[in-house]
Amino acid sequence: MRQNRWQAYLRATNLHLQDLGGSGSALLNGQAQLAGRFNQPDGKGLEARARTQINLAGGSLAGAVILNQGQWRAALQGKNLSLAALAPQLRGRGGGQIELSGSLARPNLEGIQGQGRVVLSAGLGSASPQVPSLALATAPLTADLAWNGKSLLVRQAQTTGLAIQGVVTPQLTGVGAPGLASVDLHLQARDFNLALLPLPDVVPVAGLASFNGRLVGSPSHLQLRGDASLKHLTLGELAFAPTLAGPITFSGPAGLNLDLQGGRTGCGW
Repeated sequence: MRQNRWQAYLRATNLHLQDLGGSGSALLNGQAQLAGRFNQPDGKGLEARARTQINLAGGSLAGAVILNQGQWRAALQGKNLSLAALAPQLRGRGGGQIELSGSLARPNLEGIQGQGRVVLSAGLGSASPQVPSLALATAPLTADLAWNGKSLLVRQAQTTGLAIQGVVTPQLTGVGAPGLASVDLHLQARDFNLALLPLPDVVPVAGLASFNGRLVGSPSHLQLRGDASLKHLTLGELAFAPTLAGPITFSGPAGLNLDLQGGRTGCGW
């Protein structure tokens, strides 16, 4: 300490997160350098640099943080993390990289900017404990995402047969918060296996579906509009024309409207 400034250096080696009130058997390694001024208790004079690595869930989570003049930046990288160890209702492994930035003056989601990529090794099958029909959808899923302080920007989320782009806006304040305020998503499906859909187990459904359209609106007023095609559609023992194609619309109040036609055995729904 000199000239009204202070400095500190911290180091952790194989620190059990349980000792800090955490759960599980995660181990923390890291180091941090901090400096500041006694006459600036608001944090604007605080400077910090830190690097950490946490071994948990069968994988690792590494992070780096820089703080200067009230502004902070952070980078996180996860590798080979067991999703079941983090959330019992999931399966498979995940990883990715995320970069975040913000201000100490706005310690909330509105004051944060970020972007990153998330990879799920089991793809949609990660949710199979909750949706058993997804157990066979094991192609990896990659999502490039960004957060602008108000909305989640889905730059590209993709797995075999399915791609999504658009904006998801949460409700962060007011009645019903936290929750979902609205979505505006461009959906593309190509030869997606209908057997993977979480449909009621009344009549077996088989076939391949392709779709190009948009899903917009709030949870109570969702609207879906686009063009669809179905190949080799069967409902139980009932087989339709080899190919059905046409427009599809859905709205909360009006329900689902299909007009699919196929060759000599055209069928409008």
